[in-house]
Amino acid sequence: MKNFGKIAAGIAGCLACCTLAHADDSVAPKNPYATIATRNAFRLEPLVVAPTTPSPAEPLPKVLPKGIMTILGQAQVLFNVETLQSSPGTRGKVTSYVLIEGEQQDGIEVIHIDTTTGIVTFNNHGTIQHISLTDSASATRTVMPPPPAQIYRPIQTE
Repeated sequence: MKNFGKIAAGIAGCLACCTLAHADDSVAPKNPYATIATRNAFRLEPLVVAPTTPSPAEPLPKVLPKGIMTILGQAQVLFNVETLQSSPGTRGKVTSYVLIEGEQQDGIEVIHIDTTTGIVTFNNHGTIQHISLTDSASATRTVMPPPPAQIYRPIQTE
């Protein structure tokens, strides 16, 4: 019981000190050093934040599906990815991939492979693309010029 009285007296004393410490806050000024900031002795200037302009979005690499194969019941798509040219007159880098549905590599994910229609759905760096095998084949097909007109005429006999 003797210890309980000492503990209670200590707690009461702490509470009294805390209330006295907060009582001085209302009488004293909020910040005695506020006049230093208003004088600006070091000629400090406020921080100016330059408006940020959004950078132009980089063009997406071109995805060219080459074919679909089914091995052990699992469809795979064969495709090339052509990155953009680094300088005019040079060809971009072409990389080949073989992926199944749900696989992702270098920011390109195969979402769905439709073996009946030949349409493959890609997630190309956040952009969903539905590319048909027939569209990519016609886009990459080299168009040959028509054959030249016949140079030699048949010899006519009289």
